[in-house]
Amino acid sequence: MSLSAVGARLSGSLRGRVELAMPLAAFTTYRLGGPAELYVEPAGVEDLAALGRALAAEGYRPSDVPVIAVGRGSNLVVSDEGFAGVVVRLGPRLSWVRVGAEPVVVEAGASTPLPQLANWVARRGLTGLEWLVSIPGSVGGA
Repeated sequence: MSLSAVGARLSGSLRGRVELAMPLAAFTTYRLGGPAELYVEPAGVEDLAALGRALAAEGYRPSDVPVIAVGRGSNLVVSDEGFAGVVVRLGPRLSWVRVGAEPVVVEAGASTPLPQLANWVARRGLTGLEWLVSIPGSVGGA
């Protein structure tokens, strides 16, 4: 089995980005790291579902291929040899904040930067997330 076949299957059907042998150094704080065998940057939840379907269509079971989700890369170190598997980088389309039901519930997308979430909440007079302003990661990483 080859992840290049999964990449080919996805390349015409995703709204997001699909790359083979994508260097990961650009996505880590320390600017280190070799290529991901298959890199996917979904434009939304639909793209994530399409990735799962493409892996299954190529004969992969969930335990067959390593998958790692990458956010802002603040807590990530990648070997120069790269990552033999699927790297899913949650991009700007999965960065959002909104207020849910009462009592106040704040919802945020996985790629929302923690400082952005802290500022959004503070501007609306809400409290409890002030400490997030100094953490360079994302909601998904936290």
